[in-house]
Amino acid sequence: TALARVPSAGRLGVASGSRAPVRALTAVLAEAPERLATLRLVGEMLSDTTVTKLSTLLSDKRCAISELTLTHAYIRDAGAATLAAALPRSASLTSLGLALNGISAVGARALSSCMSDARCKLSRLSLASNPIGDGGAAALAGLLASGVLGPLRMLDLARTGIGESGVRALEAALACGSTLESLGELDTLPVSVGSRCSLEWRLRANREAAAAKAEAAEGRRARALAAAPEAERELRQRIFELGEAVARAGIDASRSSRERDAVERLLSDALERNTRLC
Repeated sequence: TALARVPSAGRLGVASGSRAPVRALTAVLAEAPERLATLRLVGEMLSDTTVTKLSTLLSDKRCAISELTLTHAYIRDAGAATLAAALPRSASLTSLGLALNGISAVGARALSSCMSDARCKLSRLSLASNPIGDGGAAALAGLLASGVLGPLRMLDLARTGIGESGVRALEAALACGSTLESLGELDTLPVSVGSRCSLEWRLRANREAAAAKAEAAEGRRARALAAAPEAERELRQRIFELGEAVARAGIDASRSSRERDAVERLLSDALERNTRLC
């Protein structure tokens, strides 16, 4: 199988037209869920049964998947709700990409409800190119305003049909102290320039606060090294370097997410052109 060629905590992507391998993959993963850290399925029409199996897999304590991307997988609201149920139980998932899945406000509300559980570890969620509209934005805004989303930093809502009322709800949520740093490409939303600028101002303030926090942590590190006995400095320096390596891995993951978003936009444009031609 494809999984047999993947090392422990490896990555695997399956492109369009591979339904049999997808079914085989979910079956094998059920036996060895610790083998994969990143799973990307693009252009696959996933059945309700397959989505349920993925949800069960994510709930398995042995599962190592930290990044799950289902682009144009046709899961719709029912599939979003099924995956949402696994979020509080997943010990590893930090990034979920659900672009181009026909998810409406119903699915957005299901995701918001399950993400309100403090056990949810998502730091990135993409709902780009789904028609969630102002109703979905209101549900997500309520979640952001609740203050329970500690890890969430990126919520991609590009091309989701959110209008003025939805943007106002999101801005009000950010004003309540949410630490969210990005909402994707705001210029794809059908709202005024003023509304977009106001929302971006809130997000930029959060990014600056995160940078200031990192700078303060660096200052504490320097003081800790200076105060440590000389015999311990090398060990502490090594510990700090390991921490930096983890942070760099997070930056690489963010860059990879941006690249995936670019691919998703191209796919969306291609599908729209094909629809017009037909």
